[in-house]
Amino acid sequence: MGHWSLILGHGQKNVKDAIKKQIEKSWMYGTVNEQTIKLSELISKAVPVAEKIRYVTSGTEATMYAVRLARSVTGKKIIAKIDGGWHGYTSDLLKSVNWPFKESESSGTVNDEKIVSIPYNNLEGSLKILKKHSKNLAGVIIEPVLGGGGCIPATKEYLKGIQEFVHKNKSLFILDEIVTGFRFRYGCLYPTMKLDPD
Repeated sequence: MGHWSLILGHGQKNVKDAIKKQIEKSWMYGTVNEQTIKLSELISKAVPVAEKIRYVTSGTEATMYAVRLARSVTGKKIIAKIDGGWHGYTSDLLKSVNWPFKESESSGTVNDEKIVSIPYNNLEGSLKILKKHSKNLAGVIIEPVLGGGGCIPATKEYLKGIQEFVHKNKSLFILDEIVTGFRFRYGCLYPTMKLDPD
């Protein structure tokens, strides 16, 4: 919940009280428990296509799993990402994060040739690159709001165009969503909504 995602503030009394109450019960579960079932039901109700849910401890871990799943399901190897997109420290996505996007991000990245970058909100330019790699394209990962790149929202037309191409190509469309979504829906936009702290 670090960086800009701390929409509940730094030390809100009701959050601290809920944390204290939970710590008395336990603070780390290694398997499914009542709280995760309740949260999963809430997520599935809000996002009906979320039929299976996996909890992880970081965005890096989530994108790592997403990339592995895309490659496993499709049998393809290339992942496309957005210029300026940040998907954590996973070695498979640490490319074209900082300007100028053509320079290496780290000497520790692996399989740099298995990652291609596409221009954000430039559908024509993105499709040109994706078509070039379509035979081995496992998936496209996009932040609907380009967080580290300046909190720039993707246009509806851009997301729809990329999604349509990916589906026709039998690749996966991966949305790495950490800035908006549930945080806005259940936090900023609906501040009076009460969630059961249990």
